[in-house]
Amino acid sequence: MSPVKSLVKPERQPDKYRRILGIDSSSTGIAWSLVVDNQLIACDKIRLDKIKDVDKKLSVTYWELLAVLRRHQPDHVFVEKSIFVKNPATARLLSYVVGTVIATCSAHDFEVTDVEPATWKAFFKYKNISTKFVREAKAALGDTEGKKLCDRLRKSQTMRVLVHNYPEAKGTVIETDHDIADSLGLSVFGYDKLNSVLALEISDSIRLDLDELARIGLSL
Repeated sequence: MSPVKSLVKPERQPDKYRRILGIDSSSTGIAWSLVVDNQLIACDKIRLDKIKDVDKKLSVTYWELLAVLRRHQPDHVFVEKSIFVKNPATARLLSYVVGTVIATCSAHDFEVTDVEPATWKAFFKYKNISTKFVREAKAALGDTEGKKLCDRLRKSQTMRVLVHNYPEAKGTVIETDHDIADSLGLSVFGYDKLNSVLALEISDSIRLDLDELARIGLSL
């Protein structure tokens, strides 16, 4: 059984860590992306949204994730830690799913690290959406459209940076599924930690649609 690693002082070993798998889990699906030598090789999602029974969700998570691990043989797996959600039932289910993901990796001797969302997003210079901006967006667009804009800005930043820096991601599900985009973000973050320091091109104009914000008189 492989122990869960700590990110306190990750040790880069380029010869050892070439294949990095990133996993972004939710109660409705397990998004994953594989980076090999800093190139996107494969990505997909294990669908759980139509499965109501918790035992069945966890069984599907285990067996389908194990198939992914055996097929792609990652040198290390980076898993986003369970996030706080207000609904107790959803929070409990998410913790079960994330726990199953980590246990599946560890039990089959795949090295695994769990990562705080804020930690890996900081690597991409994620820009927080302030309550002040939310108020301004709702005032400019109305409550519904303002909320949609803020949600889109929260979800799209990582995807925009990744598509800009990884041409092979353009035209793939990375551009349409934010969970899969986040799983690629975890893979790239992990590659930087365990293989070599990456110099990604990141700026406000890459992360954000500045023209859209300018048209409605807003700025982050």
